[in-house]
Order: sequence, then C-alpha cells, then structure tokens
Amino acid sequence: MNNENHAGPNFGKNKAIDTIECTHSKILIVKSTTLNDPAWDDFLNNITGAEFEQSSLWAAARKSEGWDFTRFVFFFDNKIAGGYQIFSKVKKYVGKIGYTIKGPVYSKEYSHLAPVIVEHLLKEVKKGEINFLIIQPPLIAPAIDVILDKKQIPKEKFLSIIKVSVEIDFNNKSATEIFAGLNRKRRQDLNKAENAGLRFTEGSYEDLDLFFQLMLITCERKKVSPNPSTLLYLKRIWEQFALKKQIKLFFVEYNDEKICGLISILFGKKVYMWKFGWSGKYASFHPGVFIFWKTIEWAIINKFDAADFMGTSKSYLPPHPKCCSKIPVTEIKGKGDIKLCFGGNLLIFPDARIVFNNLLLKIAYHMVIFTGKLSGNFKRMVNKL
Repeated sequence: MNNENHAGPNFGKNKAIDTIECTHSKILIVKSTTLNDPAWDDFLNNITGAEFEQSSLWAAARKSEGWDFTRFVFFFDNKIAGGYQIFSKVKKYVGKIGYTIKGPVYSKEYSHLAPVIVEHLLKEVKKGEINFLIIQPPLIAPAIDVILDKKQIPKEKFLSIIKVSVEIDFNNKSATEIFAGLNRKRRQDLNKAENAGLRFTEGSYEDLDLFFQLMLITCERKKVSPNPSTLLYLKRIWEQFALKKQIKLFFVEYNDEKICGLISILFGKKVYMWKFGWSGKYASFHPGVFIFWKTIEWAIINKFDAADFMGTSKSYLPPHPKCCSKIPVTEIKGKGDIKLCFGGNLLIFPDARIVFNNLLLKIAYHMVIFTGKLSGNFKRMVNKL
C-alpha cells in the first residue's frame, strides 16, 4: 500500500484524531491501532536512515514481551510525512513508563514538521499518564535533538542505549574493491580463515536455539546480560521480520560444526548486523572477522547500500562529538574493536533524553544524578527498554 492510498477517507481500524493548520495546509494525525501496519513500514523503509525500532514489526515483537504501543502517523498533502511509536509498560513501584527509540521520524521534504511532531509527542506523554518517557531521536533528525535541547529536556544518564555505531557505506563499490581497501592484517586474517576451511552458511528458524546458546556463551564471556534475554522473545522477533523477509541468520562452520552466528535485520537499504554469538573455539582462524566480512559481502551482492554494526564502544568518541554526525574510521584513535577494521564511518547518535510526568520521580532521578548512585533493580529494569 503506498502513502497516497493510505491517506484516503477509510483508515480501517485506525482513527483520524486531529488536524493542525500548517503553512496553508492541514496536517492530519492518525492514531494507528493496527499491530502490523504495512503502510507505516513502507514509509520507513523508503526513508534513508530510518531504523527498524520504529516499525510495526518491532511493535508486534515487543507486544509479546508485554509492551503496549501507540503509533501516531502524520499526513501532509495526502501523504505520510512522519510519525512515531511510543512503547509503554506498567512497572512495580514506578507505574507506567515508556520509550521511543530512533523516533520520531519524518521524511526529508517535511522536516519543517519536526516541531509539530515533537510537541504532539510531549503532549501524548501527559495524556497517556506515562510517568517517564525515554526519547532517543534518530540520526537522520538532528532538528529533533535541537528542539528537545531548547525545551531543556534533560539527557538520560544511566541507560545502555547505543550512542555510537560503525556503518560501512558501500558507495556502489564491489566486494572486491572494498576488500582491497582493507588493511593488510585484516586481508591476511580473512585469507587465513578461507584457507583453514571456514564456511559461511545460512541458517533458519530451526537454528535459533543453537544461535541463542552461542549468544549466551558470548555474553557470559563479556560479562554482559543477554538481549534478547529469552529464546522465546528472539523467536518472536524472527517471526515478525520473517513476514517481510527482513531477517537473516548466518553461521560460520568448521568441520561441520557451527561455531559462530550472526542475526541481521534487513531494513530499508541497510543490513543491520544485530546479534552475534561465538563459541570461543578456533580463535586463530578469526571466525568473528570472517562472519562480519562475509555478511558485508552478502549485502553488497544483494544490492544493499550499507551495513551497520549496531553499536560499538563509546571510548572511540572524540572529546566533543557533534550529534548526528559521521566520522571516518580512519580518524579514530585505537582500533581494538574488529568493527573498526572494515573502514566506513563512526555514527554519532543523539543522546537519549528523559521526559517526566511525575514530580516525585523527577526529584528522585535528579537526586540520583547528584549522588551518583542508582538502584541495581531500577537500572536492570530500565536497561530492558
């Protein structure tokens, strides 16, 4: 369904809730109550840089974890111009909490609507009686970060929300050309993996149990909590994105043993290398480097424009990073992370911010900032957003 058709008089289960006058035309705001919303997802897929966390597929997966969603779609000139999703859940002791990550989103030609969309979002926090809402605007919408800053919406201090990632932009280059641009050590590692007999294979839904075990081993080795935290939730995510053939599972095999796995979400023209797992075996053959490279190679062959590593260490940030900017990896000091060894750019996302609708929680939060102490249970709870 294209944007123009979706803007017709019949919205199905969705409901037009408001109109706003803007630059001699009207903005129509539709509250979407449809769990799977193909028109919204098509809109996002056609915006360069829009991310899957705002899709209805993600909303359906989060629903399985008890998160409710509210989606607002803004129409301008009878086309979808932008919108956002809020996820919310009632938590013990703190009440209703919510978040919107990588949103709101708007198409480039309607960037003038950013203040209208942000104002609507902030009003919905109050109307929805959400005690606090975490917002992290997308990389492609620096205007939203500026607006939130002007409104003195405080930056969130404690969550493990991705601040920086690495993106390989293919720039119409072939895999051979990109391989030639890698440093000598990386090319040697990949050649060693090929010569050792490592094989790059594709998995399926039936292999998710094995992948999840590889991911748990990796998380234990790194001393971090797994996310997704359960196999059931991982399967729900797979089921949703598989509806549109927007998810892939790849493995590295050695002597018919799957030793390394990578789940990638395909959204827009980008391959998001989302979750990684490795048994720890055969490190001398560099299976991690091999699976990342082979996925990049697969993405190029299948006509994607870029691959994203879905986060890297904040330690690679320059002293005063500019929000919503890209820094060539060649300018980054310290290259211990293999994600930096394929070239590309460091992506600097806006800081997450926190909107309070509860005075006591707001006071408590600022006291925590002042004392520097955060309850372990509270921190674990909010880091599951």
